[in-house]
Amino acid sequence: MLRKGIVAGGLVWTAPVVISTIEARPALASGLPGPQQGSATVVCDGLGGYRVALNGWAGAPCGIVNCITIHEQSHITDWMARFPLGCKNANGTNKPDGTAPPTGGPGYAAFLRASECSAYTAELTCIEGNNRTDGDCPRLVALHLADTARQKARYCR
Repeated sequence: MLRKGIVAGGLVWTAPVVISTIEARPALASGLPGPQQGSATVVCDGLGGYRVALNGWAGAPCGIVNCITIHEQSHITDWMARFPLGCKNANGTNKPDGTAPPTGGPGYAAFLRASECSAYTAELTCIEGNNRTDGDCPRLVALHLADTARQKARYCR
């Protein structure tokens, strides 16, 4: 999640956003950390499919937004496989743009953990390839890389 202010560990973005750590996120009933207000997420696109909603991550500096998008696109692949009609109403019409995607069902906790593992793996690969050297980018990319690696380790066990 991005917010103007201080990041865990006392680090501050120069842009009007900061990174939260997985440890700061509230737990879902599954025991896994839940999304926070402003987090990037997946929503219904109004056309019967899914789309990325960057929310507070929109405009994240130094190419980080691209890696966040890759993370969320990974979730879309998983949601399309598990919930292929998740953005359709029972009568076949499309759910409105911005509708939260379906969750739950048998095996959901394991599905979510695997989806987060895949998403953080893709995001980590992206951020590891980020060689931006302009301005404060080396520091911001290093912070994001460390946070993503921690989160990947948590989900990929």
